[in-house]
Amino acid sequence: MPIEKLLKLEVDYLNVYLDIYSKKVFIAEKNNYSSLPLVNSSKHILQNILQNNLVYTFNVKEIYKSIDYYPTKKIDNIKDIYLLDTIIDPGAPKNEGRIMLVYKEKIKNYNPDISINFCLNIKNIWDAIEQNLIGKQKNLYSQIELPLSTVLAHMEKTGILINRKVLNILSNTFKEKLAELSKEIYRIADSEFNIDSPKQLQMILYNKLKIKTGKKIKTGFSTDQEELIRISNIHPIGSKLLEYRMISKLLNTYIDAFPKYIAEDSRVHTTFIQGGTITGRLSTQEPNLQNIPIRTGAGKKIRELFIASEGYKLLSLDYSQIELRVLAHLSGEEKLIDAFKKNMDIHTQTACTLFKKSKNEVSEYMRRFAKTVNFGIIYGQGPRALSEQLGISHSEAREFIESFFKNYPKVKQYIEKQLDIARNKTYVESIFGRIRNIPGIRSENFYEKSAAERVAINTPIQGTAADITKLGMIKLFKFFNENNINARLLLQIHDEILLEFDEKYNNNFVEQCKSIITNFEELNFKVPLHVKTAVGKNWGEL
Repeated sequence: MPIEKLLKLEVDYLNVYLDIYSKKVFIAEKNNYSSLPLVNSSKHILQNILQNNLVYTFNVKEIYKSIDYYPTKKIDNIKDIYLLDTIIDPGAPKNEGRIMLVYKEKIKNYNPDISINFCLNIKNIWDAIEQNLIGKQKNLYSQIELPLSTVLAHMEKTGILINRKVLNILSNTFKEKLAELSKEIYRIADSEFNIDSPKQLQMILYNKLKIKTGKKIKTGFSTDQEELIRISNIHPIGSKLLEYRMISKLLNTYIDAFPKYIAEDSRVHTTFIQGGTITGRLSTQEPNLQNIPIRTGAGKKIRELFIASEGYKLLSLDYSQIELRVLAHLSGEEKLIDAFKKNMDIHTQTACTLFKKSKNEVSEYMRRFAKTVNFGIIYGQGPRALSEQLGISHSEAREFIESFFKNYPKVKQYIEKQLDIARNKTYVESIFGRIRNIPGIRSENFYEKSAAERVAINTPIQGTAADITKLGMIKLFKFFNENNINARLLLQIHDEILLEFDEKYNNNFVEQCKSIITNFEELNFKVPLHVKTAVGKNWGEL
């Protein structure tokens, strides 16, 4: 049916599907359908459809980006099954084929063309998924995931500028560093071998150097990251191998891979995946920017590649200790709440408790130690895991955990409550209703059950922190658009939001942004949110 005729029909809704491979947009109403090539002349038609109809669709972010349309108001008419499926089944592959298979019994309208068939049934699939929503999941869709799709579409379209000249220099620098590290590893091992070969590395570590073996795997003893960290505490080759792997990964994953991702505008346009993680955190691909090390010198060098546009500056807004703040709120632990309200350093406070020292007596080592314990508690670590990470005995690790819980008793109560909830419901949820199913919590297998317990402890904390960050992005984007602010969001990595703004703006702008993403009166949060800000011409400076 011609699109003009279809749009003249009196319809209750329209199904709209963008086939990113054929670059066609399919539009359907019950058994009537049409298609449009994704060209400039059809973009205004799509915009009118999105503005003036109840629309059922799949991955509206891609449509927004394709037609260069980024609405911030009146978007509750958009029913996106990609986003709804992300809420119902986080972590599962988000593609049309899987969704059609899962909801095959709901397919009422059939067409031999795969794309048309999918488009005809989007509303049917939405109705089926919507029946499975529980608790706050409707609000999670309407207040976070749907408005965020607009923000992410704009961020992907904008991209971030890359310094090509520095990129070429950095590639050579990293290759020289790898060569140096290889020589150092050969010297320590007193033998040349293929460092990238797990089999050869096993022979060097456990046969030639006689290092105490650790985790057993099918092909011998493990040489993974965890084992190399363990080895670094007892042999000098461990730290060199860790550094070699880090440099090699950064070179292959980022530095030498970046050129193919740099567009004609000299910008990298990464893709943000809303359904990429089970906890609700965003992930990125093509390229994946999530795993660039934050605190290493090598990671900083890579971040220096990302620069502000001419006439702009970069602004980093980094939520400080957000997961610990969420833990304080959820547990109601007065000592943690009080410490955050007084803007005290929580890691130093924990160090005082663990080492029985005054604040002035706490060394940097003690603080780092306490930081590991704090986050170990959040991630549900037991004495064994903590002892390996800190290089201490099992009994010492147990004592530190017990000391932590003695000082923060409501944290222990919160953890026990979360485990009871998980065992009863086989799922846990964040403040905003983000649910994670944990069937393994009832497993009779010790290791499976232990892993499920760690997930039950951490998921509500990490999921809430992720949603707070997402809400911050939504609020910033709305503020920029409604006030004609010459600023644009670029990246969201871990707990950090990166944007660029007109260099004519003064420090008031930075303070405004900071206030916007820390002010959540509607949450009645028991602790203040804190954001670290930094301004510069490249990401590495921040």
